[in-house]
This record gives sequence, C-alpha cells and structure tokens, in this order.
Amino acid sequence: MAENAERNLRVFRELITCTHNLYSWIYDVHFSLVYSNCPDADLMGMLFISMTDNIPPDVDAPMLLSSEFGLSWAVNLERDGSGLPLYYHVIGPTVASKFSIAKAKQAIFSRSEVSDSLVGVLDGLLVKIPTVPISRILEYCLMLHYCVTEEKLSISDILYPGPGAVPKEEQDGHTANPHGTWLMEQRLLKLVEDGNLNFRQETTRLVSGLVPADLGNGDGMRHLKNLVIAFISCCTRAAIRGGLSPETAYLLSDRYIRGVETCAAIADLVELNDSMQEDFIRRVHQCKADGLSPQIRQCCDYIQIHVEDELSLPSISAAIGYSPTWLSGKFKKETGISMTQYISQQRMERAKELLRSGNRPIQDIAEALRYKTPSHFGTVFRQYAGISPSEYRMGQGK
Repeated sequence: MAENAERNLRVFRELITCTHNLYSWIYDVHFSLVYSNCPDADLMGMLFISMTDNIPPDVDAPMLLSSEFGLSWAVNLERDGSGLPLYYHVIGPTVASKFSIAKAKQAIFSRSEVSDSLVGVLDGLLVKIPTVPISRILEYCLMLHYCVTEEKLSISDILYPGPGAVPKEEQDGHTANPHGTWLMEQRLLKLVEDGNLNFRQETTRLVSGLVPADLGNGDGMRHLKNLVIAFISCCTRAAIRGGLSPETAYLLSDRYIRGVETCAAIADLVELNDSMQEDFIRRVHQCKADGLSPQIRQCCDYIQIHVEDELSLPSISAAIGYSPTWLSGKFKKETGISMTQYISQQRMERAKELLRSGNRPIQDIAEALRYKTPSHFGTVFRQYAGISPSEYRMGQGK
C-alpha cells in the first residue's frame, strides 16, 4: 500500500469511529481477509463475503454494496504501482434505521439453513451494527475512495451493486428504461396520496435499491438538488390527489423548493427531503381523518404554513377568499375554538419544535413567532405547556 494511502486510511478509520462504531476491513482480490478492527471479524465478515459475488470485477469507482437485508458497505478497490488490482477496502456494515435491523433479523432467521444455535449468535452480532444515515454512508464512501486513490469524486460517481440494484448499463442510460425506478417512485407517492403514517418503514424498504440517473451533469450536489426538487413536485401532485387543497400543496411546494437551494450539504438535503415527505403525508392523513370541510382545512393549513408571519382574521380571509364573518363562524363551529386560539396553539407547537431542534435564543424564538416581549411569550408558553420555554428545552436535552 502506498505510504500516503496508508496514512490517509489510518486517520480516516480513527475519525469515523468518533461518531459511529464502524468497522474497517481489507481483503485481497480473492476476498481473503488481510485486516479488520472488528472483534467479531470471522462472523461479521461472513455477512460481507456472502455479498461479494455482486461486486463487479476491476472497477475503480467507489461502491455502496447493499444486501437484501438492508445492510450496506462502502467498498473501494486499490491498485498496485503497475495498475493491477491489489486490495478491497471496506467500511461497514451499516443500516439506515433500526427497522433495517429488525428486517435483517426476520429475513436471516427465517432461512431453514440457520440453526437455532446460530440464531443466538447472529442476534448478538446484528445489534452491534451501527445505524448510519444514508447521506453519511455515501459521504464515507467518497472519503474512502479519496483515502485510497487521492481522487475527489461526487455522489453521482458511486456505483450500487447488490440484489435488485440497477445494472451499470442501465445507470449509463443504455437500456429502454434508464431510470429503473418508476415502480418504486409510484409506491413512494402512494404513501403520500394515502396519508400512510407507516411511511418510515415503507420508505426504508423501498429506497434501498433506488439508483436514479445523473441529473446534475457531474455536479453531485446539483444532481441531488434536482432529484429532491423533482420529488417535491411529484409529492405535491400526490398530496392533491389525496385531498390536500391545491393552494396548500403549492404553498408547501414553493417553500420546500426554496429550501433545497439553501442546502449546502448532502445531509441537509436528505433531512429536508424526509421532512417534506412527512409533512405532506401527515397533512393528507389529517385531511382524511379530521372531518373538516375543505374551506376550514385550507384555513388551518394556511395558518400552519404562515405561523411565523403576521396573522389576523382579515388577512387569512383575504388569502383564502372568504368573508371574515363567515369564516370566523364556520371555523369556531367545526373546530370548537376561535381562530385566534388556533393561531396561538400553532405558534406554541412551532415554539416546541424550535426549542427541541437547536440552541436558538428564546428571545429570537419569541420574536419569530410575533410575540412583542420574551416575557409575554414565556407566559403564553407556560399556560400551554405547563412549564417555561427554558425548562422545556432542558427536558429535551438541549
């Protein structure tokens, strides 16, 4: 191994263990183990070895190898000085969520060749696999490639071998169906249209083999932004089919698309995409479950979206096209509370969200939610939540 690569990999291994208990491996070209820092290398290594038939030979691109059980490894080939394949460097396994671990257990333990004695061993092994967001493992994949080759690549250069993965020729657009994702896309959008609150488990299962084409002309970040924008547009239409008012759906769409352009990191984009899908799904579910008329549902949606803006009965009525008197009476009749009370409730829920999600000063939160003084905000929050904003933040571990 070249001196620079060895030094880079040593530092990389140390750095990734600061945040995740990830194992590092080196295999020769015949997949005989050369090195691992995994204390259960023999057993844990079997999970990777069972997947090596899916690794294309003599490929220099970074690879994210995924199994049918939801396990993933970052893989990169190292060549010797004459250009011949020398070692495979591997990081993993990881899972994208705790659900993936449960899925892996169910799939593995259901196999007839797995004995009862082996079940206990594997059960103890699987719980040691770290949960790493897909955005992070993709970043690790690119970092591993740089450590080995000192070549900087982008997200669109990563290959995805594994069961059900899109063949390389399809990724290159050489078949009649270059994207290979239409069915999965329709299933994801059906979750939105149905307002399916089990979307997290379903999304984890569906996206494990999703490999879209390059929409960024080699610019990895632009590629991901374009993908997210396209998905936002699809979710918008699915939510409208599910019963969300077009006005609300397009307001949300505009807000999330503007958010995409402010994202500076892959992790930010993934978080925004997840939040967007959850937002649409929950709103559609609420439309189907709360029994509100379309006019009052539209009114509630407008308040939730504009909760940090100046809100009043006249401004809301003008925005959604009904007279203040009629809207106020109908709102109270259907919800049981006045519109002013509903606005206050939504601002308190937004305050909780802001207190949970960061260290933004309480005074800034009060100003953002249109309270004239922090003390007034604190009084209203205590009446709503039973504790002060600072107590609520401490209770959330912030």
